[in-house]
Amino acid sequence: YQRRVHGLVRQSMDLQAEAERRKRKQILESEGEMIAARNKATGQADAAKTIAEAERYVIERKAEGEARATRLNAEATARAIEEIALAIKNNPKSSEAIGSRIAEQYVSAFSKLAQESNTVILPSNPGDPSSMVAQALAIFGSISNRRQKSQNIVKDDNHPPTPQITSNPNPSNKVADEHVEPTQQEGSQ
Repeated sequence: YQRRVHGLVRQSMDLQAEAERRKRKQILESEGEMIAARNKATGQADAAKTIAEAERYVIERKAEGEARATRLNAEATARAIEEIALAIKNNPKSSEAIGSRIAEQYVSAFSKLAQESNTVILPSNPGDPSSMVAQALAIFGSISNRRQKSQNIVKDDNHPPTPQITSNPNPSNKVADEHVEPTQQEGSQ
């Protein structure tokens, strides 16, 4: 009888030990899976962060490059304008050259507008290019005269110039029917 009890106790102990080994194995496997999942998630998060930082870096460098290009372009344009202004100031025939260039651009703008759009704004006489050139030169002349007059007017702080509306001397010109010229008030010169 004792042998039998001893065999049952041994078998029970073996079963208990086997159950304990399986339990430890399952715990270790689940802990391993949990650590692996955590490591995988951390790796994916680090990769996403690195990718985002790289994309941000590229965007920032591109924006800096575009800003630098814009700044250099603006500086070059400013220098060109200064050189043109100086050339205009130092050349007595500059008004004729400017008028000619404006007339060219005026005709070119109408041509371009007619090609790109089905709505066209026409001058008073579209069949006569010389009238378009004359109109462009008249506009330039008007602007030049206003600028010259405003430079010649001596401003009095107590009596600022008052605008006077005059009618357009060229009624066929559809660009502007009226323009405003500053005049001096009585008593100031």
